[in-house]
Amino acid sequence: MPHITPNDIQNIRDFDSLLNFFRDKLDWPIPEDVELEDVAFPWSPEDLDLDEPTEERIVDCKQLPPFPPSRPTLFGEETQPWGIFFLQFNSESVYRTALRRVLRGLVQRRDRNPNLPDWEHDQLLFICTTTDYQRFAFAHFAANENWRRSVLSIFSWEQGDTHIRTLCEYNLPALTFPGEGFSDDEAWLKTWQEAFDVESVTDKFFADYQEVFENVENAVTGEIENNPEAKRLYTQRLFNRLMFLRFIEKKGWLTYNGDREYLRAMFNATAAETDENFLNARLYWAFFHGLGNASDSPEESAAAVERRGEVPFLNGGLFEMQDYDARGTVQIPNEQFAEILKLFERYNFTVTESTPLDVEVAVDPEMLGKVFEELVTGRHDTGSYYTPRPVVSFMCRESLKICLKNKTDETEECLKKFVDDGDATEIRDPEKVLEVLQTLRICDPACGSGAYLLGMMSELLRLRDALFQSNQIDSPTIYQRKLDIIQNNLYGVDKDEFAVNIAMLRLWLSLAVDYEGDTPQPLPNLDYKVATGDSLTGPTPSTEQIGFSGPLIQQITEHQAEFLVTHSDLERQRLRGEIAELEEQIQGWQENPEGFLWQVKFPEVFQEGGFDIVIGNPPYVRQELIRPIKPILERLFSEVYTGMADLYVYFYKRGTELLRLRGVLTYISSNKFLRAGYGKKLRTFFTNDQCIHRLLDFGSVQVFKASVDTCIILVENAAPSSEAFLAATFRDEADIHRLSEAFQEQAILMHTDDLSPDGWALTSTEVLRLLKKLQRTGTQLGDYVDGFYRGIVTGCNEAFVISQSMRQQLVLEDARSDELIKLLLRGRNLRKWKANSANEYLIVIASSANREWPWSRTRNTSEAERIFAETYPAIYNHLNNFRDRLMARDDQGSFYWELRSCTYYAEFEKPKIVYRRIAQSLDAIYDTVGSYGLDTTFSIPADDPSLLAILNSKLFDWYARYKVLPLNDPWAGGGLQFFAQYMEKVPIADRTEEQKAALSELVERILANPESDQVSEIEREIDEMVYHLYGLTDREIELIKQTYRDAGMEV
Repeated sequence: MPHITPNDIQNIRDFDSLLNFFRDKLDWPIPEDVELEDVAFPWSPEDLDLDEPTEERIVDCKQLPPFPPSRPTLFGEETQPWGIFFLQFNSESVYRTALRRVLRGLVQRRDRNPNLPDWEHDQLLFICTTTDYQRFAFAHFAANENWRRSVLSIFSWEQGDTHIRTLCEYNLPALTFPGEGFSDDEAWLKTWQEAFDVESVTDKFFADYQEVFENVENAVTGEIENNPEAKRLYTQRLFNRLMFLRFIEKKGWLTYNGDREYLRAMFNATAAETDENFLNARLYWAFFHGLGNASDSPEESAAAVERRGEVPFLNGGLFEMQDYDARGTVQIPNEQFAEILKLFERYNFTVTESTPLDVEVAVDPEMLGKVFEELVTGRHDTGSYYTPRPVVSFMCRESLKICLKNKTDETEECLKKFVDDGDATEIRDPEKVLEVLQTLRICDPACGSGAYLLGMMSELLRLRDALFQSNQIDSPTIYQRKLDIIQNNLYGVDKDEFAVNIAMLRLWLSLAVDYEGDTPQPLPNLDYKVATGDSLTGPTPSTEQIGFSGPLIQQITEHQAEFLVTHSDLERQRLRGEIAELEEQIQGWQENPEGFLWQVKFPEVFQEGGFDIVIGNPPYVRQELIRPIKPILERLFSEVYTGMADLYVYFYKRGTELLRLRGVLTYISSNKFLRAGYGKKLRTFFTNDQCIHRLLDFGSVQVFKASVDTCIILVENAAPSSEAFLAATFRDEADIHRLSEAFQEQAILMHTDDLSPDGWALTSTEVLRLLKKLQRTGTQLGDYVDGFYRGIVTGCNEAFVISQSMRQQLVLEDARSDELIKLLLRGRNLRKWKANSANEYLIVIASSANREWPWSRTRNTSEAERIFAETYPAIYNHLNNFRDRLMARDDQGSFYWELRSCTYYAEFEKPKIVYRRIAQSLDAIYDTVGSYGLDTTFSIPADDPSLLAILNSKLFDWYARYKVLPLNDPWAGGGLQFFAQYMEKVPIADRTEEQKAALSELVERILANPESDQVSEIEREIDEMVYHLYGLTDREIELIKQTYRDAGMEV
């Protein structure tokens, strides 16, 4: 990688000096002393088919000719994979919409004329500048089958920027010309595309942020130092305030002695005063007598300006004094602030949050959310994960489509075009659509750092802009639209105060950056828009309860509206106190005073009947961790409660309770409820009481950076519909980044009747029809056999599982040892038809509760142990080596040397079918030698090889992948849990004696030599016979085979 310095970048002042930079620093084969005009050829607006607004914005477009293989000049054979374009913008900014228009011109022109250069759209590099050369930007479109929805990534800088380390160390070096020529175009494409990989920048920023944050937290002293939780909250609040200032420095609102590098200039002034502390001598005045506190007297303001420079009053609660903010209460050494500023100055910051289709390769406000979720608070311990942006966008858009369809007379196709593509030209009643968008009430009840709040703001803003562009309705400024959205549309709740702080910060940032002017408007107070509380444990929201306390709630509504726009600290404190008093008066009908009182916190919403949209990613917390609140959950959510249900199940029920009639719920959560036993009541609730619109199962595709298998469900709070809904299963991680398109491509139509209470299989009608046909065939396996027996749980395998050599030693020492030593089967050693020998054995000493031993009736443990030692001395001596561990285990019999009580030890001695408890396929064997299995196996006592043929058949394998509970997607390598409750329902076709004999004969041939080359052919014969037994048609057999082909599996 080349060594690039900030000075090298500052020397780039026009396209010609940029060419010199490419040649000297990035080794591009550009001759010396050439100008762009000499080597590039122009593209006219007509060539690109630009519309009038784009033509006004782009004053010049040139293309750099292809590099030749020999690299001596710019002229030669066209062999490179990249199309390189120079664009000059007649404005202060580089417009993304204009870049998309240029891309459209290139792609569509190539489609019309095959003689034009044949680039893929992800092989175009756009190098942009403004006419005054104050801003440079490099842009690239990512690969996508639909170029209109390609992600546009940009990295950029402005003249005078000093914080460009990411440009020097990461972005620009990746554009180095390949040293070995063009022999490997794929490597060249990949390398240059990495210059636009925001994830790499994000990961590095995460690591650096965490290190600095922890250093600062450890350095905090004063009244707070013995309170770890308060220290952490204080440190986070400090970082939030500083990050906010770092972002808005680019707006030019903050100056210190005329210097717009505000934080650095103020810190340098502090460093000059060796006895000053930056926190208490400078930041205190900036935070609380400038950015906050509008009621300073003139004398105080003059003193504050001298200490903190020129800053606008921003309000918003971020700069309201809180615990430990009083001057001198907390001390942090100046060296720690030096580290914070060094962190900030390493990275390029942008005030624009990226969207699913537009990405700035820099630190944007969304990264605050990622930092919070991934590093700062350890939220993964609470089951919280940051949702990828394309997933957030998809959920927001699908919810909005349904709400708009319910509230307007627009057609479904028109709304799809409007919401997905931002095309409002076919909207028949734009005023009505705007009214709906302006009045939607949207809530995330586990909002975390605000991903869905910001995502929904982005979507609402985009749609309102589309209406404005097409119909000239709505406020003309983005700032006013965002303010409307924050004040009227968005609500969030989270238990974690850290999370709420970040969510508020991101909303404030999003609003502030779009204010056009020298003095920004004060920010709204968001305490009653994004609230701290437990969404689940409060009473069930009910509009009836509002009527009970109507006058009090009306007062709360008025006070909260006033609080939203109040600028004075004193006035905010007064309003908070009055609202709190009113809330206390209503507490009488709240069973759990610690719970969140939805009607009181958001009274204006429930006066209208509830939210229009509830959206989010509820925390995934296993049921073992919520034992203290299970009694509350059982009382509040009895309709879906089971003792084994994880926390997210109750968020589903609470989410529907928050909705108004025909409101929309959409969550991404663990997909376990689709098939797990504990999800049955929730599944029944959805199919009986809600109208399902969308269902997406991601199977084993990892949406989060965590091993949580997920799904998205979107339901309407309305009676179930007989109309079809859309469902899809995803098996390609690449689909996550293009979720909307992938869903449209892969979705199938399903009906509520297709969803079985025993587990939901998202598949075609044809497959469901075949599954039902199989279930009506023959006899259930549970009725056909005597039972399903799980293998032995020893509690200490090291003691009871022994090697062949140890067995020989024990028998040599005492021949009676052989009575207790049995052949062992482990699940990991089972393969289809055979068990790979591990030469292991199990010491089987059944509990005295299950069989009579010489010591069983002895009440004295010491005496029983003496008898055991005399009866089996070698075994006793062996187990005595593990005495302490054996005595400490839960799984023991009447005495520590016995196995735990089990009523079916005798079944292991019989002929039986043995299979793994969890596996990708059943892979059953036939055991006739009395082997004992560990708890990773199940056994079915059966002297019937024809049953083994059915269980090892392709038909059973196909059936099991739909009907047995999976750990993740069984069609993408996921495991299946072959537990008794699923196996007992397997349909076993009736067989004549002749058919049993024929199948058994085939099985015996395989068992005689499982390694034979003939096994595959015999298995095909078995499969054909089993298909015939179940009465499958040729079409049904082909359906089964095609399912395997579609999953990339052998047929």
